[in-house]
Amino acid sequence: MTVKPLNRLSFYKLNCTIDQCTIEMYHDITKCLLRDASPLELATKLFDTWEMMALTVYENNNITHKQCILAVRRIARRVEQMFDALGVTPFDDVQ
Repeated sequence: MTVKPLNRLSFYKLNCTIDQCTIEMYHDITKCLLRDASPLELATKLFDTWEMMALTVYENNNITHKQCILAVRRIARRVEQMFDALGVTPFDDVQ
């Protein structure tokens, strides 16, 4: 999964991009599980990617404050799903 800037998208396109990234995330999780790679290492990488994307949402002038909050909450739910799918305990700084 790669970082995609979300700072110039409409709310609709922002949600579509989050959905595309979710699909990419699950592809990465599937590859990790099939190759017996480290789930913790993948969780760290994916968490950093989602975090960078969430930071770009704050710079988006094309959405309202409420839409910004909804987008960040949506990303937070994806991070929780990622931890559950990998069977990894969330990091201390994630709450």
